[in-house]
Parts: sequence; structure tokens; C-alpha cells
Amino acid sequence: EASFDIGMHYTVAPAVDLLLQLNGHHRDRDAGLNANPASGGYSWSIAPGISYAITSNAQIYGMAQFALRQYANTDAAVATSGQLTAPWNLTAGVSYRF
Repeated sequence: EASFDIGMHYTVAPAVDLLLQLNGHHRDRDAGLNANPASGGYSWSIAPGISYAITSNAQIYGMAQFALRQYANTDAAVATSGQLTAPWNLTAGVSYRF
């Protein structure tokens, strides 16, 4: 399994930053005697967001991640096999530096 993430921020006000990330993820198929052949795949996503500094040490943030490209492996022996994938997701959080 491998992940790739790169991001940047742009300050638009003293307490407000715009965020942008590019995310990549690759996972090989499971291996072994009881492995699921319909496992693994890859995705590339872009995630714009915003952060707000509540204090100099605390901030809240939110991002929406949108899939640019996704592929989920299937089992060639089972025509109806597959995996659930989400075309987007939301993330929100609070960070604190001490």
C-alpha cells in the first residue's frame, strides 16, 4: 500500500487560509490462501478546504475531497464482485499546537 499527498495553503486574511491537496493512493490485491481477489485498487483525488485560526495555537478546518480517478479491482471469476467507492468525502477537525 502506498499513499501520496501534497498540499498548499494561501492566506486570505490574518486568521483564514485556503487549502488545496492532491492525494494518491494505491493498494495491491490481498495475497494468501484466504485473500479476497476483489481487493485493492487506486485513486487520485483533489481536496480544497479552508482553515480558521481561533487562537494562535488552535484552528478549525474543513476539506471536501473529490475523486479525479478511481479504480477498484474485481474478481474475474465472479462477475458481480466489486468494492464500494465514494466519489467524495468531507473532513472537519480541530488542531491545537502546544
